[in-house]
Amino acid sequence: AVDIVASGFFDTIGLYRTPDDAQRAVCEQWMDAFGIRPLRDRSFLRLSSGEQRLLLLARAFVKDPDLLILDDLGSELTTQFTQSALYELINTRLVSDRRTVISSNLTPEDVVRRYTPQISSRLLGEFYILHFFGDDIRLLKRK
Repeated sequence: AVDIVASGFFDTIGLYRTPDDAQRAVCEQWMDAFGIRPLRDRSFLRLSSGEQRLLLLARAFVKDPDLLILDDLGSELTTQFTQSALYELINTRLVSDRRTVISSNLTPEDVVRRYTPQISSRLLGEFYILHFFGDDIRLLKRK
């Protein structure tokens, strides 16, 4: 699984180059951040879909992207594990002053009900809320 994370340095599907020690250390830091380091030696295909998603998220973070887009926040299965990973993700981005765009159908009240106080206070207190209105394009396409 660590090879999947390391492939993020090279923008490849699969690992065709050997990451150096510093790159491996970054992979393990992100795996620690998302609580998935125990999966490092397991096959990607043997992981649950939730574990695979966290691994791919760690893969995206090894290059420390300038902009992160979290699409459709609230559509994920909310478990203690995903809450922990989401907190780590949001807090890391805020502390490092990295830009993040979050799209969601959730109201501020929904955010407070769905997420821990630590997450909801950061989402509602540290991000600008921009409201977009319009028809659902998926429903319009059906007509």
